[in-house]
Amino acid sequence: MNAQQTTRPRVPCSSQRRGATAVEMALTAPILFMLVLGAIEFSRANMLVHTASIAATEAARKSIIPGATAAEIRSEGMSQLALIGVSDATLTVTPAEILPSTEQVTVQLDVPVNMRNGYLLPRVFLGRSVRKSVTLQREGKQTAANSETVTPDGMRGSMQGNGYDGLANPNAGAGNNNAGGNGKAKSGKSGSNASATGQANAAAGSAAANAGS
Repeated sequence: MNAQQTTRPRVPCSSQRRGATAVEMALTAPILFMLVLGAIEFSRANMLVHTASIAATEAARKSIIPGATAAEIRSEGMSQLALIGVSDATLTVTPAEILPSTEQVTVQLDVPVNMRNGYLLPRVFLGRSVRKSVTLQREGKQTAANSETVTPDGMRGSMQGNGYDGLANPNAGAGNNNAGGNGKAKSGKSGSNASATGQANAAAGSAAANAGS
């Protein structure tokens, strides 16, 4: 009887473990790739922000030297951007023609976050732009010393369409401005209503006092 019994072949443990490993890899690989690609994109965005800040600052420092021209200022800024391969950047010098009587020079730099300036396939910051503006007083000038400005580092705009045009949204911040304007209008109306109510109460109090007299 025992001799006629058949035994089921045992499945090796390695085969069972191989299937579990494939399932675990399928579950964890997308998360791992997302974290790696996100770290790469944020690192590149941070690089663009800091390089734009350095480029705008160096160009502005070039502008304060007597005899500097707008072309030399733009060349200085673009040479800094070229160190990390930035393209499609726009550097604006104000005034366009620097004269001996020019008191201040403003350098504004815009770097689009597009496919050419990003690593791999950027998605989080794609379509935005890095903007930096620096205003410095030229050497030997004293009348505008208090109006030197440097804007904070950062990005502006939001993803527009599919984001592959690399353009910042020109309407970014319009909503905030409208909200601020509406808030001011509402506060103005509230102040007017409060003032009118106060005047009416004062008039009523005066009338009551006269009637009592």
